[in-house]
Amino acid sequence: MLPRPWAFLAGAGAFLLNPTFACGSAEPDYQYGEAELRAAVEGNWALTVTPGPGAALELSVRLQQRAEHMASARAPSAPAPSLLRSAHACGTRTLLAPAHACIDSTEMPLAVSLLAGGAGLESAALSGNFRVDSLVFDVGTLHLTLGELRVTAQLDAQGNVSSAVLESAPAGSATLQRLAR
Repeated sequence: MLPRPWAFLAGAGAFLLNPTFACGSAEPDYQYGEAELRAAVEGNWALTVTPGPGAALELSVRLQQRAEHMASARAPSAPAPSLLRSAHACGTRTLLAPAHACIDSTEMPLAVSLLAGGAGLESAALSGNFRVDSLVFDVGTLHLTLGELRVTAQLDAQGNVSSAVLESAPAGSATLQRLAR
């Protein structure tokens, strides 16, 4: 057994050499990557939106990862050199730009293209993103904005839809089904 001063110096030395020694890994251990997210969400989808008591609007859309951010997502920038590694309480990654929230998550921005239907949406702003709030990809949240319509859906890792909700006013319903990958 080491005398107290030596034990303290050994512990302080270990901390100075590796500040995450007692805390575990500084980086979260994601069990999925870009390929799994793309397999779950990319492709052609049939979207039916029924805003309130109105007639159903049937659309066909194509979802794919936004091209301008794919290269930057694959090649992260190198951190500035430091004598001490930063200790992270939680990890967040995104395929667009980092978000500073205390939850392990991955966000993939999407390009949304209108393939059919949706008269009046041809000139509307179309956007979307897919987000998984976990280190393991069991389920993710798809957010679509089609002009004034906002739809949120839950997708599993195989791309199966468990729920779809129309979130824009007036309240209504939405269904989402994959047509092709």
